[in-house]
Amino acid sequence: MQTASSHFQSITDNYHGGGTSPIQKKNMEHKTIYAGLGKTLKRLSDLMDFGSEITLGYTHYIGGQKLDTPLWELEEHYERVTIPNEDLRLGMVFKHEETGEPYTITAFNEDGTPIYEEGELEVEIPEGYWEQFEQATDQVTD
Repeated sequence: MQTASSHFQSITDNYHGGGTSPIQKKNMEHKTIYAGLGKTLKRLSDLMDFGSEITLGYTHYIGGQKLDTPLWELEEHYERVTIPNEDLRLGMVFKHEETGEPYTITAFNEDGTPIYEEGELEVEIPEGYWEQFEQATDQVTD
């Protein structure tokens, strides 16, 4: 089994920017990847959580450390990790792993498993909300 540090070393050895081969350049297109329902994306090299989606490109930091040379990230640098049910919340939006279509948690079954509804929830803002917000803000800043 490959450790996170050996995985990171193989990534940096093979995919650093600059001096890329024509084969690598062909694969260097920005791509958005999605975690899928009830999952999150974690980078393998430092286990940083990126949530339900990320657009791949150059990264300048790994594990909080600035890289000497930016790294071109690939989909295989990430893993999809299931979020435990107790960490899921109503209104959380996930995107389908392949299509990127949104799904929102709208309720939970008795056993705690989430119920998803296709699409993002539309929030209706009551009339006069922004006026009340501005008044409250003015009172706090005065």
